[in-house]
Amino acid sequence: PSRQKYKGIITPEVLSHATSRKISDYVLAEELNVPKHAIDWYRRKWKIPSGRSDINVQIMRERKLTPEEVGLIIGTVLGDAHIGIFDESLGAWLNIQHGAAQKDYVFHKWQLLQSLCLMKPVLGKVTAGFKPGTLAYKFSTIHHPDLLYLHHLLYDGRQKVVRKEALEKLTLAGFAWWFFDDGSYSPKQRQYNLSTCQFSLEEQKMIREWLFRKLGIYTTPVPTKKEEGVTYYSLYFAARSRDKLSEILRTFVIPCMEYKID
Repeated sequence: PSRQKYKGIITPEVLSHATSRKISDYVLAEELNVPKHAIDWYRRKWKIPSGRSDINVQIMRERKLTPEEVGLIIGTVLGDAHIGIFDESLGAWLNIQHGAAQKDYVFHKWQLLQSLCLMKPVLGKVTAGFKPGTLAYKFSTIHHPDLLYLHHLLYDGRQKVVRKEALEKLTLAGFAWWFFDDGSYSPKQRQYNLSTCQFSLEEQKMIREWLFRKLGIYTTPVPTKKEEGVTYYSLYFAARSRDKLSEILRTFVIPCMEYKID
């Protein structure tokens, strides 16, 4: 019964026109101000395929990711993002979400990765990484074979790992996304640090070497907490590298993330 109130809005003509325009049902739901599940229901009822039907998704999957996209994805996965696998024959998918206060940051990421997406970011309850019930903006990509490759590169089972091959593909913009995800700046100490506690000390040494070789930036792994006999480290940036790091980050910052820069 709840769907009947949309009967005069979601018509066969409207759905057919959206299909011919090749827009996603997420966009159509936004245009009509109706729930996406109502559009799904009427499409099944009238057997009208979506504008982003299987053939369109297949075209998206056949396009190789650019080095710039790969660099950005590596950076954000080393940070807060997640690559998941449902069916390896389809590839893997990327999920990005940040708290509601970072809406502009999510839309910025979506804008640069939208060639992989059928949907715009939406506001909803988080799936992981936040307190239960917290609202966040999030979006997911389609399944893509290049994302499956990146999953194998960035994960060991379910655990994220750092490999030299991934660091070699990381771009400056990708590093900036990584920092905006997991980095912080203390105005009182004028100190930058990157929370890398999910990675081993050996992996952090690889990151440290990459930062020095690629950017000429000095860092030190510093113990930040100890649990059940395991010591966790974060990377602290040397004072002599503060200006150089600030310069790099300013190139890619958007207003809502400026608080993370000196």
